[in-house]
Amino acid sequence: MYTEPIKKFGQLSINYSPSYTNSTSQKNTNNFDVTSQDYSRQDIALSNQFNNKYITNKLGISYRYNNKKINWTIGLVGQDALLRSEQVSPNQISVNKNFLSLLPNSELNVKFSKTENLRVTYRTSTNPPTVTQLQNVIDNSNSLILTSGNPDLKQNFQQNIGLRYSKTNTKKATNLFVFANATNTINYIANSTTIFVRDTIINNIAAKAGAQFIQPININGYWNTRTFITYGFSITKLKSNMNVNGGFVYTRTPTLINDARNNANSYALNAGFSLSSNISTKIDFTVSYNANYTIVRNTLQTKNNNNYFNHTASAKFNYQFWKGFVFNTSVSNTLNAGGSSSFNTSYWLLNASLAYKFLKDESLEVKFSANDILNQNRNITRNVTDTYTEDTRSTALQRYFLGTITYTFKKVGAKSENPNEKPKDFMMMPPPPTGAAGPPMMPPPGN
Repeated sequence: MYTEPIKKFGQLSINYSPSYTNSTSQKNTNNFDVTSQDYSRQDIALSNQFNNKYITNKLGISYRYNNKKINWTIGLVGQDALLRSEQVSPNQISVNKNFLSLLPNSELNVKFSKTENLRVTYRTSTNPPTVTQLQNVIDNSNSLILTSGNPDLKQNFQQNIGLRYSKTNTKKATNLFVFANATNTINYIANSTTIFVRDTIINNIAAKAGAQFIQPININGYWNTRTFITYGFSITKLKSNMNVNGGFVYTRTPTLINDARNNANSYALNAGFSLSSNISTKIDFTVSYNANYTIVRNTLQTKNNNNYFNHTASAKFNYQFWKGFVFNTSVSNTLNAGGSSSFNTSYWLLNASLAYKFLKDESLEVKFSANDILNQNRNITRNVTDTYTEDTRSTALQRYFLGTITYTFKKVGAKSENPNEKPKDFMMMPPPPTGAAGPPMMPPPGN
């Protein structure tokens, strides 16, 4: 990068950036060999070795204006990208593609005051397909859903515009944060799904009637927009801070189903609050609640339309009582509703611990913990695709007890030439405590 000052507040920059990425994927499937009595005979239809190289050269120019209140940058990047894909086995196939792109970008940062700031950004970028998406070999590990890559894929072009606004009032102990973002993708890599109405042979692989064959394709029309706002203020009587938040997320994912276009539209509303307090050095608590409501609407696969709701409510309490004893407890409730009977769940998690701190500086701690005391922990996820909805229940770690001994190094004596000078203390700060996790966001429809 080379930068040249332009008058008092301006800068002109010229930059060059090359990159090289090399990926290899190899899939081997062997059939039983009668002669050798082992699985050593390669199945050519299900085996493949694929190499992919992605080389880019970027040359850009930008202008920046910066004074005490306004910081503005505008730039343009010319990118030459080479996508070279080679299938080594079972047949040698080579695909070379060259993409020329103009990538504009801009950023405006306005400081209204030391505590009030506005930032607006516009960025563009390209992303190549992965080696797995390019690899042209069928995966029939699930006989009902066959998948394959597509060596004809192109890189996508992404445009993103974002806004951030923050304001803090130190006298009233309030803060406001607003975030908005929108992304549009051209040549989005989506799924093309073919549902067989009769038994079919595809690339020498048998597929039963009702089975699906999924292959990635390039298609336009992907959108993702989101907004988020949070406001914080103090509650003097409780010696606490309150933060309330709300947001909205919209995602449109285009797909093809039997060569017909389907737009999967997802609308998600979320809201919550967090009340945290440090009443004293020995007592503190946190109470929080977060909820999400998701609406899924498909233009073609209307049978997959549905509404989902989930929330997480939690509370934490810490109390350091008599002579180094520390008591900690947390409780949370997770609710999923609006889906199948396996997805509609509500469970509580109750944890507690008791610790004692030894030594004068309390650097040695012995703690006994009880986790998931009610033995209700669940692990359920929902995957919404363009052709089906899948609920997955995984084994979760439930009730268990744990004893720990922790020693924290707090002081390192620095030798001084002055015998009367006290050694300096260097504090080794422990990692921050893990906060309460928010509710799981519903995955957008499509892959």
